[in-house]
Amino acid sequence: MHKVKILVVSCVFPPELVTSARTSLDVANGLAQLGASVTVLCPRPSRSVDDSWKFKIDNTVNVVHLPSFGGGQSILMKVIENLSFALSAITYLTLKKSFDICYMNAWPIISTSFIATVLRIKKTHYIYSVQDLYPKTLAIKGLIKKNGFFWKLFLKLEKTLCKNSAKIITISESFKNYLINSIEVDAEKVSVISNWSSGRIILQDKEEAWGMLAKTGVTPKSQELVLGYGGNISESTGISDFSKFIVNSSLNIQLIVAGSGSLVNEIRRYVHLDERISLLTPWPNSLTNSVYSVSDILVLPVPVGQEHGSLPSKLINYINSNKPILCVCDSECEITQGLEKYPAASICSWAELENIKINNLKKLSSLNSFSFFSDSTAKSEDKLIKEILKFANIE
Repeated sequence: MHKVKILVVSCVFPPELVTSARTSLDVANGLAQLGASVTVLCPRPSRSVDDSWKFKIDNTVNVVHLPSFGGGQSILMKVIENLSFALSAITYLTLKKSFDICYMNAWPIISTSFIATVLRIKKTHYIYSVQDLYPKTLAIKGLIKKNGFFWKLFLKLEKTLCKNSAKIITISESFKNYLINSIEVDAEKVSVISNWSSGRIILQDKEEAWGMLAKTGVTPKSQELVLGYGGNISESTGISDFSKFIVNSSLNIQLIVAGSGSLVNEIRRYVHLDERISLLTPWPNSLTNSVYSVSDILVLPVPVGQEHGSLPSKLINYINSNKPILCVCDSECEITQGLEKYPAASICSWAELENIKINNLKKLSSLNSFSFFSDSTAKSEDKLIKEILKFANIE
């Protein structure tokens, strides 16, 4: 009997802590446990790396770490990283026999386009994972001009990627609608499978959690409330603007910012300006529960203009922690719609945030909540694995 050979191309992979790394690991493990021969192509770890994380991977999964260069804060270095990984993957694929199917979660759009071209030459079908909306996301971030040269180029590349894919997996209904209306994808070709979190959030005793955080230099500041942020520290998250708000406010609160990214040094400057702000970077997997445990409220700031470009993966863990959530967002979007169903969430605009009082935050911190994403992990992971196996024997 033919053993299905499946390729997983992932731009990140454990011991990197980002959500796509974790979901790619879950997919590889799930496929291998069903008897597939799984190969993972990924760059050498460089983002939010936790070498102490003892993640579990099926011993039959072949993980190939390919060289890539660049990365960091500048656009140029990110492009170099994107291209260099694509070239490494192309070299590997050219020298190897074909796979039955590829699950593609590589760097968008350039890297993915190059890899997809080689897969087509080798007659390997691919399932395209859409985690962000391109070229829309780039325009929202101000990296390209809408309807300009690069907009048209990336739009053409995205349309080609979607057209040539065997299947498209995206993370929400609004993303699906964008693909149908703007990228002109057949609705039948797109399946919505939300991201998931395979790591459980187990809240600790606060004293125990503070004791663990104290080893990294993060200590309680004797403030009335502790606000926590855990995730990517970059322009796309709004945490820099929220930290600036704390610096300019007189609220008797402590803000813990946990994570890594391009704006870490900017957060460090706020830490030096205001003792109420603490920074934990990198944020090791072993301290995930500790940050959530000491936080009275988790903050989810959404930058102005970026409400519709992507869905923050941290939202899943936030809700699974059962902690109250303060979302700062200027317009209705899928983020706010999801939080409206969550009983311990407060949504305000950036202008309204300026007038927020400590009593408002205390009231929010006292709300009870439940995890409406608590059963999503198995459902999403299983659905994705079934989709991949469904297309593994396309002729």
